[in-house]
Amino acid sequence: MGEIQCTMIKKGELVWLKSGGPSMTAFETCTKGTCTCIWFFQGQVQKHQFDLETLTKEDPFLVKNDQPILNHRTA
Repeated sequence: MGEIQCTMIKKGELVWLKSGGPSMTAFETCTKGTCTCIWFFQGQVQKHQFDLETLTKEDPFLVKNDQPILNHRTA
């Protein structure tokens, strides 16, 4: 693979934690290996800075290879 480029995620793009969780919006273009994201939880805006290696632009709950992802919870 190679070094992850910070500009892979730009301000306004949807991202998810690779480990799962809600969709989040990149609050700003990623810099120095981190990305600040915002999302809603119980009607409140949340904001946190994540390591770029922990994020993905692929929705982890999408069906892959015609097999549904189990244990998907919706709000």
